[in-house]
Amino acid sequence: MLKLIEELQIRLNKELARGDQVDCDLQGRICRLGRRYVGKSVSKEAWKTVTSAIARRRVLIAGYENRAGENGVADIAPLALWFSEGRLYLLAAGARDGKIRAWRMDRFSDFHEAPGRKAPEIGEADVEQAIRKSFKGFVSTPVEVRLRVNPVTAYLFREFQYHPTQRIVEHKDGSLTVTMECGLGWGFEEWLLGFGEFVTVEKPDHLRERLGERIMKMAEEYCNNKRSCR
Repeated sequence: MLKLIEELQIRLNKELARGDQVDCDLQGRICRLGRRYVGKSVSKEAWKTVTSAIARRRVLIAGYENRAGENGVADIAPLALWFSEGRLYLLAAGARDGKIRAWRMDRFSDFHEAPGRKAPEIGEADVEQAIRKSFKGFVSTPVEVRLRVNPVTAYLFREFQYHPTQRIVEHKDGSLTVTMECGLGWGFEEWLLGFGEFVTVEKPDHLRERLGERIMKMAEEYCNNKRSCR
């Protein structure tokens, strides 16, 4: 479910960033899945106000309770919404200083738009970098990924639809070729690495190379002398 939420959020945030008219069904699906995954998240009114502000490049004023339990006023320009680690977060820039940070949505109160004020210009690359840094997500264009799945793990991909675009081809030896179209990033890489040697990336080449580099670094950490490795 986590991977599905991430993919839907990538699509939603890209549409919002472009100022597109966002599909209400898409927003509703994300909210439903998000609540199922993280529990109570945010009211429909707050969600609508924030997504509208992102799409229209508007500034919001809201009450906010910080970690110390102190109440203040947030003067922010919303950039993206992201479910992570059991909570819903708002990635927003300071309306006056442009500094990007992640805010917990459950600590906001009394959202309202600041009339006539436009959000500061924040580049898409800066937003993507902030999402990667804060949530290990990656707002990227989906690409086709092809995996080779060992017979030992094949049953998982037969029983579970890990991604809406997932397709499988079965081979005589019991292994599978699995293809899907999805955004890439650290979260996706960690999911793949969790299968160990039983799932191998065949394409794209840059993902295969990236995982190979990470595996080599892991091996170096575990095999820091000849005695501990073969």
